[in-house]
Amino acid sequence: DVEKNDNANLKALSVVGYALNPIFNKNNLTYSVERPYGETSIPVVKYELDDPKTATAELTVQEVQSGYTAEVVVTAQNGDTKVYTINFTNAKNDDASLKLLSVNGTTIELKNEVFEYALELPYGTIELPTVVAEANDANANVDVQVSMAQVDIRVTSENEENILDYVVVLTIAKNDNANLASIAVDGLEVEGFNPDKSNYLVVLPSWQVAVPEVTVVLQDENATYTVDAAES
Repeated sequence: DVEKNDNANLKALSVVGYALNPIFNKNNLTYSVERPYGETSIPVVKYELDDPKTATAELTVQEVQSGYTAEVVVTAQNGDTKVYTINFTNAKNDDASLKLLSVNGTTIELKNEVFEYALELPYGTIELPTVVAEANDANANVDVQVSMAQVDIRVTSENEENILDYVVVLTIAKNDNANLASIAVDGLEVEGFNPDKSNYLVVLPSWQVAVPEVTVVLQDENATYTVDAAES
């Protein structure tokens, strides 16, 4: 009997548009190829048999969770086989931008290449605001630090090559309360005082000749006021 050929080697193996890692060697059976982030097309694999006269080969490319896997099964004349495998992965995302930022339910209008914003919180706010920050890439890392003065958001891309820092400067609105709590004339509170009423009539004793002293108490202690002295 004539001894059958046992050559189940490839002479060449390549992927269109990409380099194998490591460089092809017929004795090495496993390779990897990294493609750009977001690439979803089926890779094109080419091969050449070391002994095309007696050996045969079958190529399969299948989609897996990490990308694609290609296998070239080479069968020698004597039935021996070798399986050359190429594992395809996609590069990690370099996007470190935010797609959503809100503070206490108020959505910040994000703009390209703008990283500092300002927001006025309602008067009387004393609790730390609730912040929602979402990156455009779900695999990016988002770190949020909150104080009453500002919100700091650091977004680190999935590949850890890009970092973007966002800042929201916080202020608290001033009180718009310009009402009085009470009015007194010569130390006696005006009867029937109502913060929503502006005009009052106070009858002074017939014997009083001094200009009456008018004092007030403010509802907001941070407000200011002036009193125009009565004229005799």
